[in-house]
Amino acid sequence: MKKIYLLIACLFFLVPFASAYKLPGSTIVNTPAPPSSIGFLPTGITVAGDNGPGSSVSQLNFPSGIFVDATGYIYITDGSNSRIQKWAPGYSVGVTVAGGNGTGSQLNQLNFQSDVFVDPEGNIYIDL
Repeated sequence: MKKIYLLIACLFFLVPFASAYKLPGSTIVNTPAPPSSIGFLPTGITVAGDNGPGSSVSQLNFPSGIFVDATGYIYITDGSNSRIQKWAPGYSVGVTVAGGNGTGSQLNQLNFQSDVFVDPEGNIYIDL
């Protein structure tokens, strides 16, 4: 059985391009400086939510977090719709895998989710 976990505690992420970090009880860790220029491909394809903001299965409204699993499925936190949408590779519609029942604190509701992670077993972790 796949499980959905809600992460209520704040997670601490380190910015990868800072020059050094000093965490309590640790030594200083040097990281590489950012490159002087970062390029990107000038062309691309839209893989999810290309139909304007909304709440249908082909729309997103204030997406904030994204996760792509090893099989190419895309998980997106859909903030204003209080849901997590899962998009299969090549599909133009998503499937709600968490929330989608309005904003709230019930087990079938989300409230301002910010990020999503899916482990190799398919368990979904949601940062609130």
